[in-house]
Amino acid sequence: MGCGLFYARLISAVIALVVALLFFLYLFRRVRREEESRGTSIDFCSLLKKSLPLCGVSLLVFSTSKISILIYSLFATEENVGYYSVAVNTAILINVALGCVNSMVAPKFAELHARMDYSSLFSVGIKTTRLICIATIPLTIVLLLFGKILLEILYGMDFSVAYFPMVILAIGNCLNAIAGPNDIFLQMTGDQGRLNKMMWIGFAASLVFYVPFIYWWGSIGAALAVLVGQCVWNYLAHLFILKKYKNSLMLFYSSK
Repeated sequence: MGCGLFYARLISAVIALVVALLFFLYLFRRVRREEESRGTSIDFCSLLKKSLPLCGVSLLVFSTSKISILIYSLFATEENVGYYSVAVNTAILINVALGCVNSMVAPKFAELHARMDYSSLFSVGIKTTRLICIATIPLTIVLLLFGKILLEILYGMDFSVAYFPMVILAIGNCLNAIAGPNDIFLQMTGDQGRLNKMMWIGFAASLVFYVPFIYWWGSIGAALAVLVGQCVWNYLAHLFILKKYKNSLMLFYSSK
């Protein structure tokens, strides 16, 4: 079993978290001194109240798949964990376009929300969804059709066993793209707290299924558990946006 690998990854994650926390405290003190020199002040509690949900969202966005590797390493050999890690890292390539487009559109979401121009807000949102899908859907199809060959060429013949977990994770990332930039939308419109709760619910759903799915299907089960979590939080975000704004960012769904 890969318990040693699990603890090694866990310790490295804790160290990274501590370093990030120390860096945050350093920056906060520096900014607070600058603000006090100008005659203004920053309320630390108020800052944490607004920023912690964003921190939780970012943590889950970037670590969900990696956490699945940690959990899978408790039940599998280091060799099989290595195969699954390759599947995770290959499928993550689909998220490159998603991250790039989201980083560009986030300020526009915030601007339109501040102006309460919701018609333009959803117009930009659905265009963003289409742009993301143009980039991600073809790449997903390539992985579906030629993924096994690519794995064998890039990593070796033995890594073809990573094909099915990679396909499942790629489909999950593609569904995430089709659902639209719900996470960035909610963060830029003041609902980061609700998004944080939705994503933790999705993460909890994944945790519930990890053990039985891994026991039944191995690395394929680990990938399916990740997929379940993604679908849960995206569905909750879609319902929340639909209920609040009577509109949606989902591809083929928006009324705009």
